Amino acid sequence: MRLSSVIVCMLVLFLAGSVSGDSIAVMSGNAAIGALDPLVSVVGAPVMVGGVSYPAADVAQQQALVITKNSVWVDAAPGSKWVGVANGTQSSPRYGYIYSTTFSLPENYDTPLISMVFACDDGADAYLNGHLIGSGGHLEVLTNFGTSNSAFFNSGLNVLQFYAHNNVFVSFNPSGLTFSGIVTYSPNAVPEPSSFAAILSGISVTCISLRKKKRQRL
Repeated sequence: MRLSSVIVCMLVLFLAGSVSGDSIAVMSGNAAIGALDPLVSVVGAPVMVGGVSYPAADVAQQQALVITKNSVWVDAAPGSKWVGVANGTQSSPRYGYIYSTTFSLPENYDTPLISMVFACDDGADAYLNGHLIGSGGHLEVLTNFGTSNSAFFNSGLNVLQFYAHNNVFVSFNPSGLTFSGIVTYSPNAVPEPSSFAAILSGISVTCISLRKKKRQRL
């Protein structure tokens, strides 16, 4: 193979890899019912949901429990399970909760998009890195939400949170949350200077090796 062909092949392979898309699944219920969800945490906290302020529920910071749904709740979002601090057949503390999960994006990415559905007893707002991206999430229907606003995403760690509330009732008072969806992005097609340096270094090594082999054959 001619040296020029080798260089072209190396650049084509690098650029092809840099523009391929990728996706990340994000969901609740990442364990069996009755177990703790290792990817979703929950804590009682003062929240503003749908323009209404709620004081903190009496819930310490903990991993969310994967729970049996209440009979009046909508079926869990596709691929997910309901989570909470007590089964849907039991009462939960009233007032405000914050459920949190995370995902990571590479240092260089483009065209990010998060597209999800969620439901909550009794309601919730969804935030990405502190930016409101969805409202509703009522217990009897799945609510769609998402965003493609690149200013809302971070290189590295991203935090998806649900500000939820459990209404005040005299007697039976269950609560829970279900969500699922996908984050998609395209790695940035323009390599960083350090990446170009690595390419050139690799090409230089290849050139030297091919020239040595050519001389040896002469």
